[in-house]
Amino acid sequence: MEPMDIAELVRGEVRDSQNTLLDKLETLVSDKLNHFQKDINDSQMAMSEVQLSKMEEITNTTYKFKKKGNEEQYKSNTKVYQKLSEAESLLKKDADLSRASTAAQNKIAEGKDILEHRQKIIKLADQSPFGWLTVSEYETNSLARDSDDEKRIWKAEARAKRKMNQAPRRKIASRNQIRPYPTDRQPASQQSSRPWSNPSSKTEGWDFKRKTGACFACGKFGHWRFECRELASSREARNEKISKNSFDIQLNDMKVHKRNAFADKNDSTESRLNSEKNCKVVTPVGRLKSAKDKWKEIGTNEFILDIISEGYKIPFITRPKKTESKNNRSAIQNAEFVGKEIQNLTRKGCVTEVFQKPEVINPLTVAGNKEKPRLVLDCRNINPHLFKQKVRYEGEDIAKEMIEEDDYMFTFDLKSAYHHVEIFREHRTYLGFSWDYEDQKRYFIFNVLPFGISTAGYIFTKLTRPVIAHWRSQGNNVIMYLDDGLVICKDRMSAITLSRQIREELKQLGFLVAEEKCNWNPTTRQTWLGLDWVTSENKVYISQRRVGKLKKNIENLLDRMQSNNDIVHVKELARVAGQISSMHTAMGQIVQIRTRNICNSLNTKASWQAPIKVGREAKDELKFWLHHVERINGIEIKRLPFVAYTMFTDASETGFGGFVAEKEDLELVGSWSNVEAVKSSTWRELEAMKRTLFSFERELKGQNVQLNTDNKNVVSILKKGSKKSELQEQAISIHNKCESSNITVDPVWIRRETNCKADNLSRRGDSDDWFITDEIFGYLDSKWGPYDIDRFANEYNAKCTKFNSRWWCSQTKSRSVWQAFP
Repeated sequence: MEPMDIAELVRGEVRDSQNTLLDKLETLVSDKLNHFQKDINDSQMAMSEVQLSKMEEITNTTYKFKKKGNEEQYKSNTKVYQKLSEAESLLKKDADLSRASTAAQNKIAEGKDILEHRQKIIKLADQSPFGWLTVSEYETNSLARDSDDEKRIWKAEARAKRKMNQAPRRKIASRNQIRPYPTDRQPASQQSSRPWSNPSSKTEGWDFKRKTGACFACGKFGHWRFECRELASSREARNEKISKNSFDIQLNDMKVHKRNAFADKNDSTESRLNSEKNCKVVTPVGRLKSAKDKWKEIGTNEFILDIISEGYKIPFITRPKKTESKNNRSAIQNAEFVGKEIQNLTRKGCVTEVFQKPEVINPLTVAGNKEKPRLVLDCRNINPHLFKQKVRYEGEDIAKEMIEEDDYMFTFDLKSAYHHVEIFREHRTYLGFSWDYEDQKRYFIFNVLPFGISTAGYIFTKLTRPVIAHWRSQGNNVIMYLDDGLVICKDRMSAITLSRQIREELKQLGFLVAEEKCNWNPTTRQTWLGLDWVTSENKVYISQRRVGKLKKNIENLLDRMQSNNDIVHVKELARVAGQISSMHTAMGQIVQIRTRNICNSLNTKASWQAPIKVGREAKDELKFWLHHVERINGIEIKRLPFVAYTMFTDASETGFGGFVAEKEDLELVGSWSNVEAVKSSTWRELEAMKRTLFSFERELKGQNVQLNTDNKNVVSILKKGSKKSELQEQAISIHNKCESSNITVDPVWIRRETNCKADNLSRRGDSDDWFITDEIFGYLDSKWGPYDIDRFANEYNAKCTKFNSRWWCSQTKSRSVWQAFP
């Protein structure tokens, strides 16, 4: 075949191939365009369906719901309806049944998800004590579902609880006007126990069937403070005081108590008070009321004056249920003491016998020790129903701020302090109890503030605040922790004068003073709150009585552990731990550091009624307190703010560094061994501080040193200790070294950018840190040895057990070789 023919044949084949390829491309592009057009049509159809559904939803939501719950349920049902409608539309309009069925299944699945979620939140609302408020918080603050969903529910409940606790206060605060009462009074038989309401007021939507608490103004149940008629009438009256006549009328109208139940009580109280005058019984009841003019004179506020006049209105937020509880075991075991104490309280008028069961019969219990037992009313049945407010007691911390060196002090103590506060008459029925006399159960009520009610500490502190404010306004330093008072003066003569004044004013205010516990003679050493305050030494100590009691309890605990394989009751160990913790004021940070393992053992308890096994570390801590409590007892009341030296330390992955800012020659550089380099960063930071402090021990001895670090954990561990044993050992080691060298340290956290020099030192390394290999040392040791000590080494390159190092490190014999040759 000729070449020309061959070329023509090739061109023809190429032409045919190109045409075939173009036909295939045309077909492919056409198919793609058709599919693309169909997808566009489908998406437009879906969008139109969604838009129509949205328009229909908007049209249907023009209806205004009266209740939020109904609206939410309607919205949820509408969403499900939309998904089902979209699925139906897909099945009807799409010719491709397979694809239409898949899309419809997806829509139905979305509808099922909506229903499942709705069912879930309905159960959540039913299960949670805060109902739909929890659901609202759950929906508003969305987190990841699945594994974090349970945590999300707990957080939602916590937020709902906070909002529910805050809601009543916001409601009451927003009402500035007293709502009017109905002009036509209903018959007593038709009156309800709900709050008084005005049909036009915002309270129309409230649930009046729920049980309300007591009014904080008049103390009666059935209405809130902003609806109180007595409060409204008192504001209109000039003297702002509720008259006795109006009180009696309203008492009868409201029918809060049965008259016959309290007629006997009142008569009984008056007869007992009259008998007290004849038999010379000293009682705190009524003393504050008789001294009301003096209270007004010192500027007491209306709230306290109302308590003095009418009695303390217990702040009920809900009405306690009528209940009767048996007395606790401690009361039964101390039956003789309880019987005599009830008789004593009855003679004083603090307790009254009633001949009808009180609303709440609380159990009696005996607290304290055998030397000083105390009768307590176990108010577990009413404490959950009370509104509790925060209170700050003035104790050792305030005393440390007020006391200066060489100040003179005297102390006073109130007798039967709580019993000075009378209880509002209508609330006494909730402070009932029973006791058997000659096999006959008899019922009593407290007329005064008992031990055991959760608001007792708060209200008594509020009662004494005007008295303290009166004395402080005269320039006097007076502190009261409940019934224990401490007065501080600059010189003895002014202290004697003030002692006479306070002693007289306490009597004028109606307080009974426990003279046997008072020390009116000003001195520079006084015992207050179990602490010996010695201003002549500028120190505060734990009293010897408390120290002896702690040592005795530890000895008994260790003996019991020895006989029972270190197993004791959890409360015995907790008692000792509590005693040690209470000594923080006079011992400082060592209390927290040296009780860390004891607390770890307590945390292993199954319950507060079970025995526990005390670990070895906790046992060592108990022995430490037994042998060293007297040695470490005592701390300066006020430390001088002067800081002699400022030390900076830091640690890197390769080494550590530190320096003292006030002395240029005190710099430390070191490297980590292979074992140390893989330890935690907190351990390395603590070790760096420890080595720097130990290396400069001689220069820092007896000084106040500020330890600066850029690790917050180090500061916390040095102050409180650590749960991790190796970090706890570091903290104890540093504390022991500071104690033995009389170095007072103050660990302070600083920012990393302000710790650049120590950071550079930690990365520098010791350029003079040379050493020989083990093979060469073995040869030299066999030729000229054996060697006893390595004079220039450290802990990771020492060739002998004993060695000298340039800087301090563990196992070193001395810090410098030249110290070995004086």
